[in-house]
Amino acid sequence: MRYLELAGDASSIYAADGDGESVDPEEQQKELWAQAEAVLDNLVEEMENTIGDVTMDVYVRKDGKMAGFSYETDATVDEENVRFYGDVSFGGGYNMLSNVNGALNIEDSDGQIITVSLDKTGAYEAGKSWSGQVIATLEDDEEKYQFILDGDYQIADGSYEVKLDLQSNGASQASLTANGAVSDLSKGESVHIDMDSLRLETTLLNGSSSYVEFAGSYYVNPLEDEIAQPDGVPFDVLASSEEDYNQVTTEITGNLFAILLKVMS
Repeated sequence: MRYLELAGDASSIYAADGDGESVDPEEQQKELWAQAEAVLDNLVEEMENTIGDVTMDVYVRKDGKMAGFSYETDATVDEENVRFYGDVSFGGGYNMLSNVNGALNIEDSDGQIITVSLDKTGAYEAGKSWSGQVIATLEDDEEKYQFILDGDYQIADGSYEVKLDLQSNGASQASLTANGAVSDLSKGESVHIDMDSLRLETTLLNGSSSYVEFAGSYYVNPLEDEIAQPDGVPFDVLASSEEDYNQVTTEITGNLFAILLKVMS
């Protein structure tokens, strides 16, 4: 409710509705919750009508921690019976989710199977380094698509390497690679990330590759100056008419062209 009050104040209105009548934030919050509850109820009802009982086996290690589980259920999709089954295993490590393997198999009435899987590995050495990999795979009998994310971070000097690779049938289609160093790292206060290289590479239709490379930095620091309200006339986004929006759009477009002309001259 506090958010609704602040949003109303920031737009020079008090949560006005489409007819320009005042709406109390508390009433608006209740209405939003009621709408969300109705959508959730419909979703639950639809699931109850289409999804059967779920059979699950849970595996527990000697220390009482869960080692994994397998599951199976049936559903009716467009009047066709579909079987869902798979398993998830936890490999341990510096936390429960540092090494995880999971799969979801979707089998139709003709026996065709689509598999969605996730393989996550990670290693952490206290005070020294962290590394990890996430591989998400979508495949059937003919096609295989993968999202592969690799990362490495050295705590001593703050250096890092990150690579994201999108593959189709084992061949890279696009990749994003970044390396640099992290400094001024203070939880909840500041961080400075230098990017010595940020490289985006794509594979063209003829099999050759093309890339573009950037360098830069990103940082977050505590605010040093007070936030000042910009000059100009406030624009009421909810109460404005189509004509008002057209005028604003025309003004913005004109200003952009003026800046472009200055740059080109």
